[in-house]
Amino acid sequence: MVDNVVAFFRELEDADFYLLSGLEQGMRFSEWVQHDEIPKYAELTPEEVDYRLDRCMRHELIERKTIQYEGYQLTFEGYDALALRTFAERDTIDGVGAPLGVGKESDVYEVQSFRPMALKYHREGYTNFREVAREREYTADRDHVSWLYTARQPPKRSSRRWKRCTRRVGAAAGRADRTPS
Repeated sequence: MVDNVVAFFRELEDADFYLLSGLEQGMRFSEWVQHDEIPKYAELTPEEVDYRLDRCMRHELIERKTIQYEGYQLTFEGYDALALRTFAERDTIDGVGAPLGVGKESDVYEVQSFRPMALKYHREGYTNFREVAREREYTADRDHVSWLYTARQPPKRSSRRWKRCTRRVGAAAGRADRTPS
């Protein structure tokens, strides 16, 4: 959850984010990224990758599984860290405050920013990924679905709905930023 990531976010170094981004890139092709492939995706040396894997495992940003090979994947916390980094680099947010609402499919937090703002983290699939993969229209017709793909769909839908709503009622509030999809 975001609370977990915020607690140690400032301790993370640039190379930690290179590793997380590399894993995200590798997960486009496979559910688990082979250990030997990570240096290519993260653009880090094999020694640096091993060090960063240990750091990120301690913070539960990634998980490891030995199948026919040693593989790694992002956790939701790792994905949250990448999103926070993106917003911080763009100067969209300066800090994360108290939770405004925690629900089944999303968490909303107060954020410190240049204007009053809230940060919404979609959590669809966090607790029961298999059920979401079977039921949602954007995953029902696919044999294999990455949870990264599934996690990105609700914010896209929400953004489209918000745009339609603000056009109809002329609301002053709007979306300030979002992570790339």
